[in-house]
Amino acid sequence: MNFITLYYFVEVAKELNMTKAAHNLHITQQTLSFQIQKLEDYYGVILFERKPIFRLTDAGELFFEKAVEILGSCDALMDQMAAVSKKCTGKLRIGISSNPAQVTLPMIVPRFMNKWENISLYFSKSSMVERIKDTLDGKIDICIGIYNGNDRHLTTEFLFDDHLYLVASSTLLQKYYGRDYTNLIESERKGTNLKAFYKLPFMKLSTSSHLGYVINEYMVQMRINPKIVIETQSLDISVSLASLDIGAFVCGRLRLTEILKSNPQLIAFPLSEHFQNSAHHFKLITLEGRNLPDYAADFIEITKDVFKSLDQYTYIN
Repeated sequence: MNFITLYYFVEVAKELNMTKAAHNLHITQQTLSFQIQKLEDYYGVILFERKPIFRLTDAGELFFEKAVEILGSCDALMDQMAAVSKKCTGKLRIGISSNPAQVTLPMIVPRFMNKWENISLYFSKSSMVERIKDTLDGKIDICIGIYNGNDRHLTTEFLFDDHLYLVASSTLLQKYYGRDYTNLIESERKGTNLKAFYKLPFMKLSTSSHLGYVINEYMVQMRINPKIVIETQSLDISVSLASLDIGAFVCGRLRLTEILKSNPQLIAFPLSEHFQNSAHHFKLITLEGRNLPDYAADFIEITKDVFKSLDQYTYIN
């Protein structure tokens, strides 16, 4: 019995599907079945019931709990040994979505690599739900994103309050509001609930993203039913089309400063305090009780410092 066999067992126990587990592990199903059988023979217990459904036995449940604990301790030991090594080689796994990554990583990574040149960085841009799951499973060391959950197995630290704004081009506003265009800008520049902009065509972010979900819930609550001309998972698509007067969109101030600088024809209107109650806060998330190596602690401190600096100059009307 070795750590590889334990790792194989844990993957099967998580998936409860031998074919899928073998695919995840990049080995054949026959090889994986053989390894599980060896494990059962070694301990003299049946770990999985094969029929009528594939599931863990009572012994398998206990073994899974202990195997996860052992593998976690092994990872922690490797991290600690890397920290005391003179060369300090290692790998840091970070889960972060594309919008904050675009803004913050160019400021974080050079500072980090200047001190920890032998540490490789791996960035995962999967969905927030998947990143949280990977953090709980130990597949990600640090997770950055919008998270409003309260899992006792996770430690969260506030990073940034990403105030939300409606963004539209001046040409689009003039087209739909004519002579009322100037008055509209003046009346809504300090805060809007979106109802004043009901005439505008709207570009909607997919509800698979947190921002898209929040906006959709708000519109349902406020009984706003705009004309949706584009639905996309990419904020960059909305930005490029807004500059062509296709429609309005909503984004957070983390990206807004750069967007307005590159597209001076766009005008931003902060959404009202009532909307802002739908928390859109970036947080830094780690696994509770996990001992991270010194280089991970440094990455966290640099990240917090960068978000703090952004808070001082990002767009607030």
